Amino acid sequence: MRRTTELRLITGFILIFGVLCVNAIVLTNNMQVVTRNRQRVERSHEVAEALDAVFSTIQDAETGQRGFLLSGKEYYLAPYNAARENINQRLAELRELTRGDALQSGRLAEIQQYAALKLSELQETIDLRRSGQQQAALGVVRTDRGKGYMDSIRTLKTEMKNTEQRLLATREVESRVSERTTRATFSGATVAGLILLVIVHMVILRSIAERRRFADDLQKREEWLSTTLRSIGDAVIATDSSGAILFMNGVAEQLTGWTQKDAAGKNAKSVFIIVNETTRDTVTSPIDQVVEENRIVSLANHTILLSKDGTESYIDDSGAPIRDSSGALIGVVLVFRDISERKAAQKERERYLAQVEAVNGRLQRAVTETHHRVKNNLQLVASMVALHSEEGDGTLSASEVRRLGSNINTLAAVQDVLTNASKRDGDVIEISASELLAKLVSIHQHAAPRHKITSDFAHVRLPGAQGTALALLANELLSNAIKHGKSAVYLSLHLNASENALEMCVTDDGPGFKDGFDPADAANTGLELILSLAKWDLRGELSFSNTRGGGEVRLTMPVPVNRASAS
Repeated sequence: MRRTTELRLITGFILIFGVLCVNAIVLTNNMQVVTRNRQRVERSHEVAEALDAVFSTIQDAETGQRGFLLSGKEYYLAPYNAARENINQRLAELRELTRGDALQSGRLAEIQQYAALKLSELQETIDLRRSGQQQAALGVVRTDRGKGYMDSIRTLKTEMKNTEQRLLATREVESRVSERTTRATFSGATVAGLILLVIVHMVILRSIAERRRFADDLQKREEWLSTTLRSIGDAVIATDSSGAILFMNGVAEQLTGWTQKDAAGKNAKSVFIIVNETTRDTVTSPIDQVVEENRIVSLANHTILLSKDGTESYIDDSGAPIRDSSGALIGVVLVFRDISERKAAQKERERYLAQVEAVNGRLQRAVTETHHRVKNNLQLVASMVALHSEEGDGTLSASEVRRLGSNINTLAAVQDVLTNASKRDGDVIEISASELLAKLVSIHQHAAPRHKITSDFAHVRLPGAQGTALALLANELLSNAIKHGKSAVYLSLHLNASENALEMCVTDDGPGFKDGFDPADAANTGLELILSLAKWDLRGELSFSNTRGGGEVRLTMPVPVNRASAS
């Protein structure tokens, strides 16, 4: 303890010494700035005086020239001659004063150029007057060439003086600032030194008595702060061992509707209010559970947080004890997050899956029923035809009866292949849609010889499930078209490149659909199968309309993966 006090004392005096050293350095620098700025201020005044001297010298030369031109007497040229002798010296002094200033040096170079031109013009008029050509000399003056040179020199002089005036103002301000800074630094250093002396003295007196209490408080704060910072990612509430709120982060304030200022010191039960989603019963606070069981606890599922303004949020959370170095519980940290969006998405997904499952069940039952009905009926018809052929009653020839029986058995075989392919999970095969539809057209044409069935197919290959669904859909549509049509049925299958879609169309020459026809209201087993196949298996859309000759059903579905090459 004694050594610690000595170290603190030494540290305090080192700080005082440091402050004095910094003060000395700052004072020295500021004095240098003040001196440098004063020199610059003096130089700005000297530049202004030198500019006036140069301009005055050129004016003296012009005055002497005018007197000589009017009188012709040589003694009028005394100012002119003196100006020619002094002008170079004046310009040299000005050049020395502006050295290092590129802008001013450039302007001075222009002044020197115009001064030379002006003196040359003056000399020209003097030479003409000496030779007796007074009018010629005056003519040179009347050209205003010399006036232009003087105007340019006057303008440059004004610009240089303005620049020096701005620099002068800036330097004067800097000088005053430096002087104030010097005084403030000296005063501040003095006050700081005295304050440090007082602080060092107080620290020495109080350090022994406060050391143990400070160490205990610091350790508790470090443990509390460490746990809080590790959990700061979500909403966080920290309490003492009695449940009184000590800390809330911004997310917790937003979800509970309480600010930390208002919630500080209140029991967490009045701020963190949670109920069961179904029963609306109050849920036991995880903070109480942590205090009672002295372990980490989590909320039960289906928990809703009620904010101060009544807003409800689905949450999940966990509570953890805060312990001191001896393991004693000194508080609780509660971490929770808003899962309302996740719960809403989960409910929507469950609702959608239930709908899909119901539709799939209905579809499966319809497909199974259709399969057994078609297969059994076709087999029964085939058996009856075979029996009729054996009896040979003469109604049909034996070859016609056998051909008819072969076509019916072919339809049953195609139905079996398509149904079996659709039942294989994960076994994706490609089926030629055009071949399947061509077989269906052939079978229906033989079954309905009074109807003329025409077709036009693009050569498209589809995955097994899509091919099966498309064949079932086409079979139902053809059966209905033959049933309702008078004598003609047309089936087409084409790719629509502009709309990136596959289109199948079945038309007949029957009476068409009644006004206001709605497939959902008119649904029977066959129509329900058609609607289900189009929507769920083919991901397409059906349209029902009337043409000039009868009814039309059009299927539009996304473009298939592959197109077969033309055979």
